[in-house]
Amino acid sequence: YLRRWLAVPLDTSLNESNLDPALLDKLTTPEELSGLLNRAVAQHRQLLERGRLTESEKMARAKDGFEQESDSTRLFLKERVEESSPYDEIDRTVLYGTYKDWCVFNRINPVSPQRLYKSVWDIFRIETHKRSDRRVLQGIQLIKEDAAP
Repeated sequence: YLRRWLAVPLDTSLNESNLDPALLDKLTTPEELSGLLNRAVAQHRQLLERGRLTESEKMARAKDGFEQESDSTRLFLKERVEESSPYDEIDRTVLYGTYKDWCVFNRINPVSPQRLYKSVWDIFRIETHKRSDRRVLQGIQLIKEDAAP
């Protein structure tokens, strides 16, 4: 659903020194309201011509950041998992157990194992392999606790 979102970064901070207590009065004069309406109409025409809203590079970066921060699996994989030798492997149940522990520590509700494994695929392009009675992921490893941020 996030693909339909446009993120607008709000990076201006307001404090006592840059607040204008008369701003509302200034913006609601007949002249200002007329100017705002004229701008809105012009922007609406441009929107109708384009057929969609546009997204700046800054907005795209803000959206990417929001997506990463709102997806616990991606955050976990970024913090606790790294690519390694193709001969390294991790049992899927160990990876999911570590993810669940990480979620508890960070007060996040864990998602299903399938969702975690899908994120592993999306990020690392690693598939599950069968080893006798278990399933493993090859080419990734957990980052050691003391090395994790």
